[in-house]
Parts: sequence; structure tokens; C-alpha cells
Amino acid sequence: MNLGAGSTTVCGISVASGSVGTLAGIPPPTPTPGFNGDNQAATSARLDTPTAALRIAGGHVLLVDSVNQRIRRVDQATAIVTTICGTGLAGYNGDGIPPVNANLNAPSHFFLDSASPPNLFFADSGNRRVRRFTP
Repeated sequence: MNLGAGSTTVCGISVASGSVGTLAGIPPPTPTPGFNGDNQAATSARLDTPTAALRIAGGHVLLVDSVNQRIRRVDQATAIVTTICGTGLAGYNGDGIPPVNANLNAPSHFFLDSASPPNLFFADSGNRRVRRFTP
């Protein structure tokens, strides 16, 4: 399938039309699962079972890093990855707290609504909940 000529750049990664490229995660031959911190190039970040990705306003990309119990953001301008929700500890420690202080348990699928600013809804699967925050 020919998707057209040219290339697309997202978060500093340029990919020719009709091709596949890595936006986040350490590519082979050393794709070690786990977590090696934030505030680094997304292509140097260890991910563990990413289950969803979504491009949001400003060109940033959100991704669910499921086994790491986090929702992370790749910045459009810098291609730096940071955690925006989740402590990395599997569990549940309540609602009404800042997203980065929330324990999640196997987060997965998510979507943004049309509110201004938008709300991010995600499945907190292991906690058997659907949760919401504004990124």
C-alpha cells in the first residue's frame, strides 16, 4: 500500500510514508523491558508492555506503559519522555490526588473527550475502574 510520498515527523522522529519507525522504547537488539527513569530521550526509555498511544494537541504523544503502571508523555518539541500519571507501584491509593501520585494497576486503553481542556479517561484494569484526569 502506498500511503503517499514524503515523510512525517512526530516528536523528532521522521518516518517515510509507508514505513514503520520507533517513537519510544529502546529498539533491538537490546529492548530490555523495565523502567529506567524519565526526562530522557523517548528512544532511550525502557517501556514494559505499552498498550496504547495517542497523539494530542500540540503534537505530544501519550502512551500507556502498562506493566510499569504509568501513563507517559513524549514531548513534541524535545522528544523527552516523562510520567504524567502513576507512581510505578501496582495498587490503588484513592482518588482526588495528583495524577503522578496515583497508584495504578495494569492501566490500558484510553481516550480524550472534547472538553476544554480535554479529560483523559483510561482503564485501570487491575483496579477494575475507569479513571479520569486532565493531562
